[in-house]
Amino acid sequence: MKLCTASIILALPLFSSITIAANIEEVFVTAQMRDESIQSVPIALSLIDSSELEKFHATSLTDIESLVPNVNFGRGGRSTRGEIAIRGVGDFSRNIGSDARVAVYLDGVPTGRSFSFDQDLGDIKSIEILRGPQGTLFGANTISGAISITTQEPTDEYSTSLFTEAGNYNLRKTKLVTNLPVMEKLYARFGYSVVDQDGFINNKLQGKDLQGFNRKTGFFKLRYLPTDNLELALNLHGLDESGDKTNAVALPGAAFGAYDLVPDEREVRHDAAEFEEREMYGASATVQYTTPNNYKILYIGGHRDDKFSEASEEDYSSLFIAVSYNNEKVTQTSHEIRLISPEFDHFDYVAGLFYSDQKVTTERAALTGPFFPNPNTSVSTPGQVNVKSSSFYAHGNYTPTDKLTLTAGIRYIREDKDLLYNIEDTTGLFINFDGLTDSISFSEVTPKAGISYDITDSSMAYFSVSKGFKGGGWNADLITSLEGFEFKPETAISYEAGLKNDFKFGSLRAAAFITKFKDFQVFQFVVIPEGGTLFSLTNAGEVTTKGLEIDGQVNFTEELSLSISASYTRAEFDKFRDGGGTGIHFDGNDLPYSPHLSYFLSLDYHHEINNSVEFNSNINYSYSGEFYSNPNNFESNKIDSHYNVGGSVGLDFYERVKLQIWVKNLTDETYLRQRTRSFLGQPRGYYEPPRSYGVSIALDI
Repeated sequence: MKLCTASIILALPLFSSITIAANIEEVFVTAQMRDESIQSVPIALSLIDSSELEKFHATSLTDIESLVPNVNFGRGGRSTRGEIAIRGVGDFSRNIGSDARVAVYLDGVPTGRSFSFDQDLGDIKSIEILRGPQGTLFGANTISGAISITTQEPTDEYSTSLFTEAGNYNLRKTKLVTNLPVMEKLYARFGYSVVDQDGFINNKLQGKDLQGFNRKTGFFKLRYLPTDNLELALNLHGLDESGDKTNAVALPGAAFGAYDLVPDEREVRHDAAEFEEREMYGASATVQYTTPNNYKILYIGGHRDDKFSEASEEDYSSLFIAVSYNNEKVTQTSHEIRLISPEFDHFDYVAGLFYSDQKVTTERAALTGPFFPNPNTSVSTPGQVNVKSSSFYAHGNYTPTDKLTLTAGIRYIREDKDLLYNIEDTTGLFINFDGLTDSISFSEVTPKAGISYDITDSSMAYFSVSKGFKGGGWNADLITSLEGFEFKPETAISYEAGLKNDFKFGSLRAAAFITKFKDFQVFQFVVIPEGGTLFSLTNAGEVTTKGLEIDGQVNFTEELSLSISASYTRAEFDKFRDGGGTGIHFDGNDLPYSPHLSYFLSLDYHHEINNSVEFNSNINYSYSGEFYSNPNNFESNKIDSHYNVGGSVGLDFYERVKLQIWVKNLTDETYLRQRTRSFLGQPRGYYEPPRSYGVSIALDI
């Protein structure tokens, strides 16, 4: 029976349950583009491995939100939003002219647009979450951080695993994964899963439930080792997801009886036939060659074809006033070649070239009905953006003594963007513009420097300075004028100091940081005099985010352990002049969706009943302090503090059959997660999903 051990974690919340015992099991990460012990990497990093995903029943990327207090994986009711905030600073690609502040990588290939972020976690080896600007090694649009997902690779041993699950709201899931040694030195791995679940929001007008979905995923991998120093790999994967989903429900103050007729959080009277669909297909190839003197040359090539479409209620009532349709289609190709040096006595380095070509198209629209002041009208924003990005990077570590390490890196980034944008309006609320074309280019250098010192064999301190970059773009959305249509790039300088300590009975990690943003790009809902809401995307000015993060684990016994992770963050506008209109400044306001305090507690108990059966259990508690959903920080945009409780119990038979009973939102809390306004200016929000529970069985053949 494998010994469950205490967490080896780094600077920020980390949940790899590897306990300190007679022998410490070493954990490796790839945060610096090479396999390294997590203990030696001076980066604020969280690692979640497959066992943690299983323990907390995390089946998609958004499910790990509660495990990592200082990370927010979106607040709405749809996967297509894909919002990610790290250390109080986040965003998503709201329209074809904008990009997110966090990049998600799948086996070394960037996934691209925000709607592709929420990946299925059906065959995952690990997830690394890097906090703070990652411009040196991960490039542009990682100004808040980067998330690297690594899947399981084919091996030389045959195995087949079957997973089935059932739960409330008619949850049904089946997954099959097979690892197959095809022939000597050629291995394959393939799998397929399907999950269905009914919705929990009842549309009383249409007599159907919303938020239900059907998701199908599949993958096929090949790994070939023709010689001892050459490895070839191919990875094909796809996801097809659809469901009747709403992005929000009406809140108090909504007109047309949208709230007064159905004040229940789990009921609506929407006339629109709302839905959400995603199709994502990707392929990647890697070639790794190790030279006779132990240099590694790695090539990663990737191609993605992703698209989504959705229909949304805009008046949130039973009247046909307005409905919107959003969609995107993305084709992306990327290439990266990397040179990784051996670990010499006093230094090592990695250098590489990266290039990507992305094409994004959309035909977004909104239609009005007979109850709109100007009935049977429409507005649409068809357009296309092409983005070509290229960069060169180098990063190295120098160890003049056994205890001291100096780190330095630099990246040169070049982005070229071309836009074709139209806005066709007959509602009278927006402008009309046909065939607007524009081209912009950016180049930036993003360096990093750091120092780390091994105080003892199990204690290390570090300090680093790094720069991040996010490209500029266009507010290709529903607009009333072309003034401020183009926005500038933003940059950030981050200072971070951290301590990592392992003790006989646990571990303690701490990190303090301060990041200053210049030309910060901010999105907000602005009510326009003609009625409705303008989606404004501008450069606000200056922002500072600073805070302290503590992460620890205490092993009371070999069977009982407690993990504690907490963060205190202040993310504020230093300068946001005229943010609410001429003379109305938002200087000193909190950034949206940036709670000051958040924490996570997880109590684990496992017991070996006999040589064949092991009992495992977990109970966890997450807390988020209050925050605002808009830069204006009005009380009407405040999200109250809230908590969530979850847990699981399970039995492991002969390390081949696993039975688990799990629950999420045990106390059935109904707190607001999101608060915004619709295209018509209707106050709307989204509540935490209700209590869910189920039972799963995993069988290894």
